[in-house]
Amino acid sequence: MLIIAHRGASALEKENTLKAFELAEELGARAVETDVRRCPACRKLFLSHDAIKSCGAHIFLAHFADFLDFGKWMELHIELKEKGLLSDVLKLARKERFFHKMVFS
Repeated sequence: MLIIAHRGASALEKENTLKAFELAEELGARAVETDVRRCPACRKLFLSHDAIKSCGAHIFLAHFADFLDFGKWMELHIELKEKGLLSDVLKLARKERFFHKMVFS
């Protein structure tokens, strides 16, 4: 059985945060699901279920690149929430030696 933590341990920590993913792993999840969006102003990739309107809106959001470190321990399920993200997401993800443990939707 594969336990997938939806947006991390989101019932116990703020969803889509590095802390939520750390806790999910501690609690026994072997996979995590997250949502990726782009800030329209700075063009950086962040973890967020909701649309990002401006740079000020993502101050507390985790960077997608930092999330990829969890692939060392867990399977990553990555949901692209906007058009035009695939190329940039894959560019970062392919650099990781555990790319084979990533699922994209």
